[in-house]
Amino acid sequence: MSLTHNLTRFGVVYQPKLVVKCFAIAFLLGVLFFLNGCVKMEATRKADWESHFTDLYFVNHKQGWIVGEKGLIIHTADGGKTWKQQEVDTTSPGFRLPDASLDFK
Repeated sequence: MSLTHNLTRFGVVYQPKLVVKCFAIAFLLGVLFFLNGCVKMEATRKADWESHFTDLYFVNHKQGWIVGEKGLIIHTADGGKTWKQQEVDTTSPGFRLPDASLDFK
């Protein structure tokens, strides 16, 4: 019996081209599911501050600051992966923080 003919086994007719197509589709779906599982998913969250940023300054590839309106200062020490708001002591004598935006000029 040649492969161009239908194969019969247990009363079921198998067509070789159809079987090969089904295996190819199953293989491709398996590869897609595997690759989808390998993708690293990261969650993002809303920041604890809402402000318009006015300037950004990095002293090296890891450490930097963002400044914004109403005296907002945010610092990173890991290249921007995490940010922490820095507190500014505005109560000390002689310190005057205008309501205007900060920048690094």
